[in-house]
Amino acid sequence: MIYIKTKLDSGIEMRIEVYGDEFYCVCPKCGKEIQLDEEALQHLAPSFDFAGTSYYCKDCSKEG
Repeated sequence: MIYIKTKLDSGIEMRIEVYGDEFYCVCPKCGKEIQLDEEALQHLAPSFDFAGTSYYCKDCSKEG
């Protein structure tokens, strides 16, 4: 099981299970929310650099 763990201001710790179809990001150009597919997640797997990786939506990636 993969999960996100965070501690709230009240000190309560929360664990939220994460499944393969629940990964999302925001296009850095237009702000559209993008659901990451299996191919995108596999691209991230070698480095696990979730915070340092940006994905552009289909429309913005066509422009650039």
